[in-house]
Amino acid sequence: GLFTWDDDAPPYYRELDIEFSRWGEDLAENSQYVVQPHNQPGNRHRFYSMLMGVYSTHGFKWEKDKVDFFSNQGHVPSLGAEIEIWNYVGSNIPSGGAVNARINLWLFNGVPPSNGQKIEVVIESFSHVSAPTTFGDAPSYYWAWDYIERLYNAGITGGCTTSPLMYCPESQVTRAQMAVFLEKGIHGSGLTPPDVSPTFDDTAGHWAEDWIEALKNDGITSGCATGLYCPDSAVTRAQMAVFLLKAKHGSSYAPPNVSATFTDTAGHWAEDWIEQLAAEGITSGCAAGLYCPESPVTRAQMAVFLVKAFGLP
Repeated sequence: GLFTWDDDAPPYYRELDIEFSRWGEDLAENSQYVVQPHNQPGNRHRFYSMLMGVYSTHGFKWEKDKVDFFSNQGHVPSLGAEIEIWNYVGSNIPSGGAVNARINLWLFNGVPPSNGQKIEVVIESFSHVSAPTTFGDAPSYYWAWDYIERLYNAGITGGCTTSPLMYCPESQVTRAQMAVFLEKGIHGSGLTPPDVSPTFDDTAGHWAEDWIEALKNDGITSGCATGLYCPDSAVTRAQMAVFLLKAKHGSSYAPPNVSATFTDTAGHWAEDWIEQLAAEGITSGCAAGLYCPESPVTRAQMAVFLVKAFGLP
């Protein structure tokens, strides 16, 4: 278990937990997030973790009105695919105070491992490292921090506001924003699209008008309907799959016809695009076995997609 603790704050001691155990149940989930007291309905979130490589990274963002837990494959500063997230907004959020970080290893009900093997945790070092952060709303403990920083360093984003400098990671990506992201990803951060007359009826005078026309001229989009681009509509995860693969492989690219691996994409119009996106390691879905094709893409998710699709350092 990894947890916070304050000896001077009974009865719950400002305790927040990230724990790994099946709690004596062979088929139970092996991980959980807890806001104490654990027996209060809604204060415990159980889930299953499977390590895909050598490292995993776990943490939480604790604020006065919520606690956002996260678990990811990989190791800082190169976080990988999302394992789980949980947003707690219940009535037992600890108040601020003098807490410290702790770790424990204990036997459930005092019973040793049934296979007779020893179990141990080796702590090689403990340190506090301040990671560089560009955006005030994307600190180093935010799950997509590394991808957002890489997107910024590549010159593909300057954030959503400049004073203060913010990224707006939870905001939805619009089709206008997507045009800028993709065109810079394709042609480089120094691109300035030519000033051309709009061919879509709904983009004349729009701030992204020339970026949208450039995206169309590159063959990445033909709009959302006849004569329309819908610049301020949110980009769905299905649309994103098409945008990214065409931007990566060229306007004439067509994905192979493959069987669906996500249970919610079979028969979907973008099924093959989505499956190819997964095959290239750009997405692992939105949850176990799911892709959520009609869900909107957030700016944090888009940072991950763009970094992976264009191989940004």
